[in-house]
Amino acid sequence: MRRISSLLFYLALLILASTAAFCQGLIFVPEPETGIPQPLSTKSLKVTFEATESLAKTRIEQTFFNPTNRTLEGRLVFPLPKGAAVSEFAMWAGNKKLKAQVRSSKDAKRIYDDIVRKMRDPALLQYVGRGLFEASVYPIEPNSTKKIELQYSCVLETEGDVVNYVFPLDSFSVTHLPLMSFVLAGRIKSNSPLKSIYCPSHNIAITRLSDTEASVSYEGNDVKAEKDFSMYYTLSRDDIGINLLSHKEGSDGYFLLLAAPKYASDKSKQPPKEVIFALDISGSMQGQKMEQARQAAKHIVSNLSDDDYFNLIVFNDQVRKFRSSRVRATKPDVKRAIEFLDELEAAGGTNIDGALLEAVSMLERSDIAKMVIFLTDGQPTVGVTDTQKILENIKAKNTGSVRIYGFGVGFDVGADLLDGIARESKGTVSYVLKDDQLERVISSFYNKVAYPVLSDVSLKISGVETFEQYPSTLPDFFKGTQVVLFGRYSGDGQARIALSGSVGSRTKTFERDLKFARDSEGYDFIPRLWALRRVGFLLDEIRRKGENKELVDECIRLGTKYAIVTPYTSQLVTEDEAPPLPRWWADERGDVPSVRHRDADSTTLNKQTYMKTVAMSPLAPEGTKDKITGSMVIQELSEATAEKSQYTGTRKVIGAKTFLMKDGCWVDTALDKAQLDKPDEVVKFFSERYFNLIDDDELLARYLSAGDCVVVLHKGKVLKITQEGP
Repeated sequence: MRRISSLLFYLALLILASTAAFCQGLIFVPEPETGIPQPLSTKSLKVTFEATESLAKTRIEQTFFNPTNRTLEGRLVFPLPKGAAVSEFAMWAGNKKLKAQVRSSKDAKRIYDDIVRKMRDPALLQYVGRGLFEASVYPIEPNSTKKIELQYSCVLETEGDVVNYVFPLDSFSVTHLPLMSFVLAGRIKSNSPLKSIYCPSHNIAITRLSDTEASVSYEGNDVKAEKDFSMYYTLSRDDIGINLLSHKEGSDGYFLLLAAPKYASDKSKQPPKEVIFALDISGSMQGQKMEQARQAAKHIVSNLSDDDYFNLIVFNDQVRKFRSSRVRATKPDVKRAIEFLDELEAAGGTNIDGALLEAVSMLERSDIAKMVIFLTDGQPTVGVTDTQKILENIKAKNTGSVRIYGFGVGFDVGADLLDGIARESKGTVSYVLKDDQLERVISSFYNKVAYPVLSDVSLKISGVETFEQYPSTLPDFFKGTQVVLFGRYSGDGQARIALSGSVGSRTKTFERDLKFARDSEGYDFIPRLWALRRVGFLLDEIRRKGENKELVDECIRLGTKYAIVTPYTSQLVTEDEAPPLPRWWADERGDVPSVRHRDADSTTLNKQTYMKTVAMSPLAPEGTKDKITGSMVIQELSEATAEKSQYTGTRKVIGAKTFLMKDGCWVDTALDKAQLDKPDEVVKFFSERYFNLIDDDELLARYLSAGDCVVVLHKGKVLKITQEGP
């Protein structure tokens, strides 16, 4: 188990260190010596859009940089969604805005094909199948920038109540250059209520403005592009909107269920809740931690409604309460609670068992939501200190569906205990590290759970067999939140989906008939996101119950197929990225590289820092920090809703496929050895047959963008691309 927890620490680095991925239009400028086009780097890219129902208007501002001492003339090529209509294009000379001549789409495609053939870069195939916008750009002054503006409108792809907004972004493999800055901001408006807003490609910020309007945003510096920005939103007038996306690969079916309650609600009908804040005031909480925890508790108490009940429990070696039992959140009691918090001082030991048993026993009513918000920065040192015994005590005491939401501050907390408390109470746990703002984290969390909608949620699907669903236990529903569930299915066709839960003292069921796909090349992001969650589940089982061959083998299979870093799968980097990693374990499970780490407190390393620590630092010993970071990475895998970039020179993920580098060739992991030895067709790279194939098949063009040597299983046949040809 030491090997697992130590490697989980470094696994966290790969997941948490991943940067956002974006791309841009390209300006191609011919090299003076060879005439071969080369792309200019982008200094900044700003994208704004407004989507109304199923129509979207997008505006792009992009600034390119000319690093040479020459005045350049280039060709701008910009990928557009299918059916997009450009309404405005302009470029700037100094402070002057100049209109530009725009090529026809036919001319744009011809010019782009010419660039592809001259550059001989298969990564350019990512643009095949898109609408292409092309214009001449001149002059691009020496050592200066050139700004272009582009605006287009398009009808969004809609399936049932699900609308898909896409902004083409995947040209990093073409430019090999980072963006200096990227900003994306969008607004969604609808006549029908918005339910789920889901982005599988990137982690976006979502702000609900009303029941029918929301804003989304993303920004970053030095970001690179590996995939398109793709966002889905659902429209429904139901109290809880339920929508389904599904993907079929042969007999293997994968689905994504999105469920979200109505955002707007009648506050007069808002059900009351009971909230207990259990706060660690042991000696280690002195200083800034104590002050931030105090402010977080004040925020929660001050935002309770008059119908809510609450209490404050503070603990060190003793357990002390604000009131002997929970009280209504009236203005006088809220004021006294704030005064109570102001008087607290940190000192003494840590009696976690006593504090939690007191908190759970205080929540009595069976008809309203009950929650304990529990904060500690240490491990139990007073009273019952055995982790398993504390968990047993809480389980025996918690007979009334009390949710415990834990916050572990720093690296000295017991990850096994906090994870176990969350698991037993169907709550959550968050680890607040040294650079995080404790007050902001807790306040943000409370704002999400302040308005319970549906508790003790269960799901039943009839008509199609479903299995391996994650999360296996659905969380409670709160106003403004959504539930994202991934699973597998067999069969196809219409199915009845019934979502049930408690609303106060009543049980309500929400039903909808939805279709599981028979065969589909769409939604190809679903299998890998499902696999991320399943790997998180498997690693948690191994961590809690010990290594089991079946679980380990499944980790290896999924890690290999979907390019997921696990303690059991190798992820090597190319020589130009870092020195090769030492290997420390070789047995029937395969080789696993060790990862070296310098700063054990760091969990958000960029690529360069990560590679440096890999090369230079000794392997950290197993310890508390390993367990906390391991818990964080398992949690992130188990809750994955967006693709994670993972730096590796040996694997590429394109759509639903993963390619491994073997003997200088990118090989589809769906192939077995017999298929590799006898491909159905061998085609020479960049031959006429090669271009005929990609012109006829957009998806195949994406797969062949992996490189100049590719072996892929596509539509039941094995195709091999090589430099030598047949």
